[in-house]
Amino acid sequence: YPAKTQLKSLSGVQNAKVKISLDPSLTFLSANIPWSWQGGNDFLCSVGNLPIGSVGHFRMNVKVNCNA
Repeated sequence: YPAKTQLKSLSGVQNAKVKISLDPSLTFLSANIPWSWQGGNDFLCSVGNLPIGSVGHFRMNVKVNCNA
């Protein structure tokens, strides 16, 4: 599952993080950036330092539950 980040602010952000809340029918498997489990279906992915207007991409792997 590809994800895109885009910063729209007047200043850059240091150590930016993206909070992801997955649908209960999905199980998080991995991501190609540092991440941590926040409980339930919530995960926090670290996207690093973002200068003004920056655009970034990261990938996470999820599994669709059989009962979905």
